[in-house]
Amino acid sequence: MYRLQVIHTKEKPYICPVCGKAFTDQSNMRQHRRFHEDSSELDCTVCGKRLSTLSNLQRHMQTHATVRAFTCTVCGRGFAAHDNLLRHERLHNEVKPFMCSVCSKSFNRATHLRMHSYRSVAPREVFY
Repeated sequence: MYRLQVIHTKEKPYICPVCGKAFTDQSNMRQHRRFHEDSSELDCTVCGKRLSTLSNLQRHMQTHATVRAFTCTVCGRGFAAHDNLLRHERLHNEVKPFMCSVCSKSFNRATHLRMHSYRSVAPREVFY
């Protein structure tokens, strides 16, 4: 129950001792701490960008792929991953499936709704 309360109040009691970034739970803060470690195992070998998890690194590596098997039928832009194509296509057809439960504004990405909720609605409870 405490975790739900923290999420809905936007309380972030776990602070990274290196950079001061705040987190709602300790596991996310621990994962973030790996970003500060000197280990180069999470660095992109193409562009040098450091990622926080191995799965994020693997997904990032797809951005450097020369083979882009998934092509947008509207603009011709290619993508290495099918889910990236689907997200891109929502821009063309203006589908915005993520709606704010407070003001009814719609977004084409869940992350955009979360940013809106954090900036506009916090610290009120948000359900989406």
